[in-house]
Amino acid sequence: MVALVPRAARPAKSRPVKEKKQTPKKALQAAKEKGASRRMMMAGLVMLALLVVTGGAATILVVMHKTTSPTTGTTPSAAVTQQQDAAQWVVAHVSHGVPVACDKAMCAALATNEFPQNELRTLGRASSPPLTSAVVVETAAVRELFGTSLSSLYAPAVLAVFGSGETQINIRVVAPDGAAVYERELAQDRTSRRAAEVALLGANEITVSPIAQVQLLDGDVDSRLLSALTSLAASLPIDIVDFENIGPGAGSDMPLRDADLATTDSAAHTSSAKYVQALEAQLSTGPGAHPASMILGELPTGQVLRVEFPAPSPLLQLAP
Repeated sequence: MVALVPRAARPAKSRPVKEKKQTPKKALQAAKEKGASRRMMMAGLVMLALLVVTGGAATILVVMHKTTSPTTGTTPSAAVTQQQDAAQWVVAHVSHGVPVACDKAMCAALATNEFPQNELRTLGRASSPPLTSAVVVETAAVRELFGTSLSSLYAPAVLAVFGSGETQINIRVVAPDGAAVYERELAQDRTSRRAAEVALLGANEITVSPIAQVQLLDGDVDSRLLSALTSLAASLPIDIVDFENIGPGAGSDMPLRDADLATTDSAAHTSSAKYVQALEAQLSTGPGAHPASMILGELPTGQVLRVEFPAPSPLLQLAP
């Protein structure tokens, strides 16, 4: 059983902030006056000792070349942790059947986390914009290559964000025909989804929470998820708790790719276990799109079956 946390209740991950050390001029001058022999001795050490004047007494501040812990060993930097978080998210939530563009270090991290190597496209100095990829992992190294052109021209939509500042990592959807075309198609897709989702609300024996109803009326739900639920509702009574897009910092216009379904429904006239089995069987083999994963878990409101589809969401898949 997995404890599922609604998006609004998920705390943002805190990142360690490196503090800048300031050395007073008097301390620097004192260090310089130690002479050439002192400098030669210090050059052979693996740490840098700076004299800092504190309260009239000379205190040694030792800055280690490696950050270590006496109990846990080497502690990875915030940037490395950020890279791992991003890599694990891509592996878990991006389709393994689409090309992903990344810098050398990120591609290595993705491969280590078992993203298919044949779908990785390494970006370097001689690389053109990654228009043949479906997703690009925008790290500081990638921004150095393309500047702001990814966000403005080639990959305007954000699936997930990790960290902030210069080391921020953005998982972006590539727009092969340019940002303007992508934005237009995304708007057209929302219109088609809204019409189909309003039709779903009129299906027999379907229960929808207030928040899920608003999401459907706004056309927020991914077309594949909508197709799966429409097929499911034709065979079984369903109770939709909510829809969610589980990418941290995802753009508000990104389709919602997963749904939480209640694991009990009085209209099903069967036990919860048998009802869940019926839901899973229909979603796995029935008409419509088949989800990438189905996870049984707990929300504060009760037990749910979370149905997930991978990123990126296809556009213009529904008839107008």
